[in-house]
Amino acid sequence: MDIDRNYKEIGYGHADYSEIFPEIRDNKVFSVVRNPYNWIYSVYQYAKIYNSHPFHIYCATHNFEDFVVWYFKNIETLNKSGVNGKLQTQTEYVSMHGEIKVNYILKMENLESEFNDLLSVCRLNSIQIGRFNCTPYEMIDFSTLKKETIDIINEKYHQDFINFNYKKL
Repeated sequence: MDIDRNYKEIGYGHADYSEIFPEIRDNKVFSVVRNPYNWIYSVYQYAKIYNSHPFHIYCATHNFEDFVVWYFKNIETLNKSGVNGKLQTQTEYVSMHGEIKVNYILKMENLESEFNDLLSVCRLNSIQIGRFNCTPYEMIDFSTLKKETIDIINEKYHQDFINFNYKKL
């Protein structure tokens, strides 16, 4: 594979493919996804910890299971209001017009090894990935959640489970 060693970072933060498409042209693109349970739990914990987040007050005063119900009950209203950008699935982030466009999908759970595999394909040296922009929180045992909560996450992130080969609880 030919690689332009003068790479360019595009799409800052949580930009989706449609937002970065004009800058991509024919370049190869990789993205990082994570287990849908961890994804939504991370949104909750981030909002709970950081008072600048638009969901902070709700998350600071409600538990995770309440948040899941509230979040998905109000997602269309929240998206129309423009609060916190677009609230969408990871599949929607890496797709355009319903088709996954990102060339390489890496999983957060195996990020260092999968990123180094990608570097190897590109004939680049392996690196050790540092951790930054990590919200400090303790994980929960998702199997202890109510069936209703698991069912909501499974339904809303159904395509993520399929497209990224994550197992549903």
